[in-house]
Amino acid sequence: MNRIKEFRQSIGMTVKELSLASGVAVGYISDIENDNMNETNPTKLVMEKISSALGKTVPEIFYEGVKSCG
Repeated sequence: MNRIKEFRQSIGMTVKELSLASGVAVGYISDIENDNMNETNPTKLVMEKISSALGKTVPEIFYEGVKSCG
């Protein structure tokens, strides 16, 4: 399951509510949630808006399983 959808559903938020809270279009959020990130390629600003609306950081939402090189 997509991390955005996972976090959104865990707090009982609908896609429409996330859209209103983040300022990101419902259709765009749906595309990202449906694993179309390669096609939608969200910008840093969009990732920040969605993450903030979910009360999470960008890495928590968008970079699951990515390890730093430090």
